[in-house]
Amino acid sequence: MPNLTQQTDVAFIDREHIPTAQGQFATLTAKLDRYWQDGGLDVLPLSKGDNQLLSADVIAKSTLAEQTSPLPDACVLVAISDEPVPRLLLTRRAVNLNSHAGEVSFVGGKRDDTDVSSLSVACREAFEEVGLYQHHISPIGYLPMQMSRSGLFVRPVVASIERSAMDGLIANQDEIDAIFWLNFERILTPPVAYAMHRMLGVQRFTLHTPAWLGDDGAGEQVVWGLTARILANLAEIGFGKQYPWYYRLRA
Repeated sequence: MPNLTQQTDVAFIDREHIPTAQGQFATLTAKLDRYWQDGGLDVLPLSKGDNQLLSADVIAKSTLAEQTSPLPDACVLVAISDEPVPRLLLTRRAVNLNSHAGEVSFVGGKRDDTDVSSLSVACREAFEEVGLYQHHISPIGYLPMQMSRSGLFVRPVVASIERSAMDGLIANQDEIDAIFWLNFERILTPPVAYAMHRMLGVQRFTLHTPAWLGDDGAGEQVVWGLTARILANLAEIGFGKQYPWYYRLRA
């Protein structure tokens, strides 16, 4: 039986109340809040083709979560710059990591015993990974949890960050190879159909999936997988965009 972290940890606050935002993110805050008021799903179901990439235990855990209320295992900060042309903060993970090595991701990580809320997890990880201080972060809202390939329930915390903090960010080289920015408007246009080579066990496959393309200054970066699906969910809830999501493996 898959192990779920139930909503019994009364000391931990998953989705705390966020006051009505001012400025350019006020409408987005209202739409995210409306999603929860209307009884939106707390855990999104798996995407089409996920069963080709995930283990049976992870699939079972995700299915069971649709009838329960698990706490997040990890949280990520979907950080949007507060400037006239907003951008999304993304990172390229270090190639020596045990999971998702070399892939594009948000700042974020696992919840630990000292964390009191999903926001505190996301802010702590943002400081550890890129030196982003919490006082530069203004929460906008929360997105539904999604399941990572490693079997973690991931809570996305959407927030704005002050323009003055952007130039001072420094990648923690133990975890992050590069910091880069993706124009926010990019996610309001459909992702491209992308194909990449992946290894599953000892067999090489071609994986077909939607993706957005960015540039970290050293070359093209592919925003795909959980990171891209979180952005697609943000585009849907906040802006009414619907992008079919899938994973197709071809030998």
